[in-house]
Amino acid sequence: MRLRQIGHLAWAGVLQLARTRVYLNILVAGVALVLAALAFDRMSAGEGGRVLLDVGTAFVALLVAVLAGVVSITGVTREIETKVASVVTARPLSRVDYVLGRFATAAALVVLSNLALGAVLAVVLVATDSAHAVLAFGAVLFASLEGLVIAAIAIFFGVGSSSTMSALFTGTIFILGRLTEELARLIEHDKFGGATALLKAVHALLPHLPAFDLTPLAHGASASALDLAQRAGYGLLYAGAFLAAAAFRFSRRDLL
Repeated sequence: MRLRQIGHLAWAGVLQLARTRVYLNILVAGVALVLAALAFDRMSAGEGGRVLLDVGTAFVALLVAVLAGVVSITGVTREIETKVASVVTARPLSRVDYVLGRFATAAALVVLSNLALGAVLAVVLVATDSAHAVLAFGAVLFASLEGLVIAAIAIFFGVGSSSTMSALFTGTIFILGRLTEELARLIEHDKFGGATALLKAVHALLPHLPAFDLTPLAHGASASALDLAQRAGYGLLYAGAFLAAAAFRFSRRDLL
C-alpha cells in the first residue's frame, strides 16, 4: 500500500512535468548537444568517434544532472510555498513517503531522458562508423547515477530552504563533486599546507561524480563488473543518505 502511494505521487509528478513539456525541452536540448559533439568530432580528424563519445556523453550527463537538480528544487519548494505539500501530507501519506515520491519523479525523469539521449548518441555513432555506440549508450545510462545523487541533494536542500539558496548549495556541491579527482591530486601533492586535513575530510564527504563516467573505457581504461557494482552501490548509498537526511529535515519543518 505504501509503495503504491509513493508510486502514485511519483507518477503524478511525471505527468505534471509532461504538461510543462519538460521532456520535450530535454530531448531538444540533448539532441542539439549531441550534434554539437558531432561537430567537435568532425574537427578532431580521425579519432574514430572517441571525441564524439567523450563530448556527447559529457554534454548529456551534464544536462540531465542539472535538470534533475532544477526539477527537484523547484518542484519541492513550489509545493511547500503554495501549501500543496501540506495538503498531500495530510492524507495517509507520511512526509518520508512525500520525499521518496518526489525523488522517484526526478529518478524517472533522469532515467527516461538518458535512455532517449543515449539512444540518439548511439545512433549518431553508428552513422559515423564508430565502434563505441554500445559503450556510449551504456555510459549515458550509467551516468543516471549522477543525476540521482544530484536529485537527492537538491531535495535535501529544497525541503528546508528557498529555491535560490537550494540551487546555490546544490550547484556548489555539484561543481565540487565534479572536481574531486583534481582536488585529490592537489591533496596528494600537499598544496594546502595546514589545511590539508580539513580538505581531506571535505573530499571524503563530497560526491565523487567522476566515478559515474565510463568514457575512459574507450581510451584503454578497464573496469570489472565488481568495480562497476561498487560505483553503482556508492551512488545509491550516497543518494540514500541525502534522502534520509531530507526526510528527517522535512519531518521537523512546520508547513503551516
